[in-house]
Amino acid sequence: MRHGRWIGRAAFAVIVIALVGYLVRVGLARADMVASSVGAVVALASLGASYLFPAQPSARPGAARATGAGAVAVAADNEGAITTEVSGTAATAPAPRPAPGVTAAGPGSVAVGGANRAPIRTRVARDDGDGR
Repeated sequence: MRHGRWIGRAAFAVIVIALVGYLVRVGLARADMVASSVGAVVALASLGASYLFPAQPSARPGAARATGAGAVAVAADNEGAITTEVSGTAATAPAPRPAPGVTAAGPGSVAVGGANRAPIRTRVARDDGDGR
């Protein structure tokens, strides 16, 4: 990781030195025209960069665990809607103690370990054990 930073810094320094040398050699008037053109190209490229090179989802180490009816655990980023519907459950015991990492325990519970970019809906309907 540190080598990549130094390589980037060295490349930037070489580009700056080359640019200054070029500008001195061609003169200020021509350099102004070239700088305007280069600036326009760089501005357009930077606007399109997010579409050409989209950001990678964040990686979250660890396990995802889901226990219980309708429980959902997502260990990384979530791009889609999460919907859980639990019905007809009898009274449940208390949820077990959560394990390390991303966990979801109990009816209708949801755990997302990364960034959530979509709606999460849970609905739990409980009966009294007589089937209604």
